Amino acid sequence: MAKWMRLDCMWRRHPKHKRAGSIGRDVTAAIWEIAKTFDVSDGDITKYWDAEYIADWLDYDDAYDISRVPSAMDKVLEVGSIECNDGRYYIHNWTEYQRRAGKSERQAKYREKQRLQASTCRQKSLQASTCRQKSLQASTGDAKRLQASTGITQRLTVKNMETQASPTERNGTERNKTTAIHGGGGTDTLPQTIECPVGSCSGLLTLRTGKDGSRFYGHGHYGGPMGCRNTLSVAEYKASIRRPTKTMTVIDVNG
Repeated sequence: MAKWMRLDCMWRRHPKHKRAGSIGRDVTAAIWEIAKTFDVSDGDITKYWDAEYIADWLDYDDAYDISRVPSAMDKVLEVGSIECNDGRYYIHNWTEYQRRAGKSERQAKYREKQRLQASTCRQKSLQASTCRQKSLQASTGDAKRLQASTGITQRLTVKNMETQASPTERNGTERNKTTAIHGGGGTDTLPQTIECPVGSCSGLLTLRTGKDGSRFYGHGHYGGPMGCRNTLSVAEYKASIRRPTKTMTVIDVNG
């Protein structure tokens, strides 16, 4: 696990550390690193205050540099970076420094924990949203299948009723439809929609009422397929039913 040490980037320019000299500054930095590495919370570095140990920590392999470490240690004591009390050696103000550094570490850990929790919450929210979408899609699919099944059942029911109807009932139905179309029996029932008699038109004519109250069949405001604007009066329609000049299919929307 990495251990971090908070250090002022200008500490080497401090008058106290400048008086300790370059080797003295190296000794100071080495003692700080050692204390942080081995969790010396009270600043007592007595067992590490050894010239040979410090030189090894600094990876000094030059005999001249190694020989200068003891005098640099004395200089560090002189400027006050290391304090000696009752034969034990302490880092100056190390306890206060550790308290501030520890607070920073706790804050960093707390921020990292909050970040991980927020990330987990976002992932759970995304998963919940995906589940809701899938549930909605499944519900929509079930509704469509139910509608399709209902439509098939209705068509089968109507077909069965027509198949099971007796010849007398079917003939009676046809006579009723014919009476309605021709206006016989005192009725004047007309189909709402018929096929357009124009050979090139495959559209339907709808029963309409003109401004003068007359009724006729027409395509409507926008016309039929291919721009057909054919109209047929009720009288013309009835005449074509009685004496058809072309095969005409009548769609009786009244059943």
